[in-house]
Amino acid sequence: MRLSTIPVCFLVLLIITGCDASVSIETTNLSEPAMSERVDPVAMAPINPADTFLPTVGTLHATIKLSNAPSDTTVTVRFYFMEQEKREIAQDAITTNGNGYIGFSLDPPKSGWPEGKYQVEFYLGKKMKEMLTFHIESKSPIIPESTLAPSSKKEQSYRLFNDKQFGMSFELPESWNFKVIGKNNDYLFQGPQGVDEGEIVVVVQMIDTRQPPQSTLDDEMTNQFNMISQRDGAKIVKKSDFQVAGKNAPYFLATYPTQNQQDELVSWGHTQLGLQNGPIILLISYAAPRDIYQSKVDLFQHMMDSFRLSTPNP
Repeated sequence: MRLSTIPVCFLVLLIITGCDASVSIETTNLSEPAMSERVDPVAMAPINPADTFLPTVGTLHATIKLSNAPSDTTVTVRFYFMEQEKREIAQDAITTNGNGYIGFSLDPPKSGWPEGKYQVEFYLGKKMKEMLTFHIESKSPIIPESTLAPSSKKEQSYRLFNDKQFGMSFELPESWNFKVIGKNNDYLFQGPQGVDEGEIVVVVQMIDTRQPPQSTLDDEMTNQFNMISQRDGAKIVKKSDFQVAGKNAPYFLATYPTQNQQDELVSWGHTQLGLQNGPIILLISYAAPRDIYQSKVDLFQHMMDSFRLSTPNP
């Protein structure tokens, strides 16, 4: 193992799961490179892989899937910090065989992860087979800046929405309305009809983990991810986390075709995030036709920036 100017500890976590003796070097392959905060303790597969992490994140895991590896197959990983110039900050290698995931743990320096772009390269023997990049950012935008459409911002007035039962409050546009929907009494927020904001759908779902069936934030976000990604024509644009009300909130961005209020089939943008407030899980979504989703995202960003949590009442 070699370390450079950024003292990141880079250690092999586990060798590999599975074994197949009848393999050939010609068919040996690496695939599915990923970064995550957690891995499956048995299979070593990544859990909720992402490409953006906060500087306060702890150990990160770089994983790769190995296929058809004969005895004495060497997999090497190299870790680079890409700001200003490409600098190798750590590397390691493992000799193994068979099929399954290989995991490497990345521990941050004592001062925390330096912000910027990182690159991880995976080698089979001396040949690079897979590569990924990820970023350390102090705050991940709800929508990547590259997807935002230019808009002429107008002065916007807001009013406070406060739900003491579930311990949440935030500012929503003055002209917006809300109503209770569904058997769980979730909230639906929308702008006035007849204007672009009337196409926006913001939903806040409240899940009390003290009530059966018991669930976790990871479970609920996985359910949301699977539900959205399985829609016809759906594409997951990004998956990461950012800070809401001082808490780490996992989120993902997606696009999919569906009808607008004029019954026209158009491309929609969708942001889905999750937040834990004691025993209460909050699932918050922002969706609209893509042009409106992009041009009005500052409204949703303000709602999240103003989000506050308090102790839920029973």
